[in-house]
Amino acid sequence: MTAEKIIPFAIERFERVLISYAKEITGDIESARDAVQETFLRLSSQDLVAIEPCLAPWLFCVCRRSGRCRCGRVGLTTFLISSG
Repeated sequence: MTAEKIIPFAIERFERVLISYAKEITGDIESARDAVQETFLRLSSQDLVAIEPCLAPWLFCVCRRSGRCRCGRVGLTTFLISSG
């Protein structure tokens, strides 16, 4: 697959399942969508031809990390608001 076809393919094939996956991590749909959007943004800055053979694992790994970061930020924000 050519580099210019990888991102549209990845979005079409993985966006919904990544949002569902990220929602399990973050606990809410908006944070999940943000995590998936960040995942595709990171994908766009990579060597797409090199990533293509392991595209699905790469997407899920990056999405998991992004979701965990968002989950931590939400927890910290909640803590700061409730303790302030």
